[in-house]
Amino acid sequence: MEKERKVKCAVCGKVKPPCIFISTNGKVFEFCSVGCREKYGDAI
Repeated sequence: MEKERKVKCAVCGKVKPPCIFISTNGKVFEFCSVGCREKYGDAI
């Protein structure tokens, strides 16, 4: 079975399976959850 990939959240630092977010300038950020993305996504 494939191991679930985990990343350190680009914002809050938690290590979880990623929720990918691509910013308007094409940079890719990996957040730990959609909630974290919604909370911090605009700040990046």
